[in-house]
Amino acid sequence: MTGTIKFAAVHSRALTPGQVLQNFNAGVGQSYFLLFDISAQTGIPQTYLMMRTSQYDSYSYLFTNPTFISLNPNAAPANIPIAVFASV
Repeated sequence: MTGTIKFAAVHSRALTPGQVLQNFNAGVGQSYFLLFDISAQTGIPQTYLMMRTSQYDSYSYLFTNPTFISLNPNAAPANIPIAVFASV
């Protein structure tokens, strides 16, 4: 098989066939969301940084709209700063 790898991801667990299909169907150029576990940094279990992700060009992806998310129903996070850094 000949082709080009456009996207690769490393997961801490095996994906279900449905999750693999969902990622495949998102396709190149589509917009989707990624969650980054930041529990160790916040000290609050089940906290994530969510970023909207889309293909920027043939070799890179654009990450925008950083958002703090907590899936912990007992958490009451306050004033957790999120900063965006751009490289030139």
